[in-house]
Amino acid sequence: MKRMPVIASLLVAATAWGCTTNSPGHAGYESRAATTAERMVSPVATGQLLAELGGRGNLLGPFAKTATTAALDEAEAIQSGFHQVQPPDRRSNRLRNELDPLLQRATDELVDLRIAARKGDLEALGRFERPLARLASRLQRFQQEHEQ
Repeated sequence: MKRMPVIASLLVAATAWGCTTNSPGHAGYESRAATTAERMVSPVATGQLLAELGGRGNLLGPFAKTATTAALDEAEAIQSGFHQVQPPDRRSNRLRNELDPLLQRATDELVDLRIAARKGDLEALGRFERPLARLASRLQRFQQEHEQ
């Protein structure tokens, strides 16, 4: 019976330890950062397309709500996954500080896009097209600069 608290403690420790991932050195971390940037382009490009279609009046409300929510969910999952990886050194920490604002901006823009879609203001979605296009370009540039 005394083994149960020990087993429970080990289980809690193992679970907490699994919440963050160590990266195998700077090269591994840089590769992960590049992959994260590459993956984030997809929901950002989806948002850009939805903004373009909405701005032209070629988007139906129910689809806009569903698609903007899906793009945001994907972006949040990508950002969360990257945040679970600990930078192994100072160079990696600087890399994280370079990518993190791009990831945050992506989720922020997609939140605002989703809010506009849910309000039914589909033509107002067009104002997100350029910012999302610039953000996609910056993410692609980051990915290209850091891929191995």
